[in-house]
Amino acid sequence: MLELLAAGLATSVIAARLELTAKTVNNNLSTIFGKLGVGNRTEAALLARRFGLGDRGVIGRR
Repeated sequence: MLELLAAGLATSVIAARLELTAKTVNNNLSTIFGKLGVGNRTEAALLARRFGLGDRGVIGRR
């Protein structure tokens, strides 16, 4: 999920790809943000990119 977030995908697209509801994605992302010590998606995405996530050419960005 963090890989998809780092690739810049919207919550609805992440949900569709993982066959989850948008609410579940948001809940899971909130948990991830807490564990990473970040306050929002932008900070999480930047941190993930710094560690090499999200740069594998995710197809179908929206």
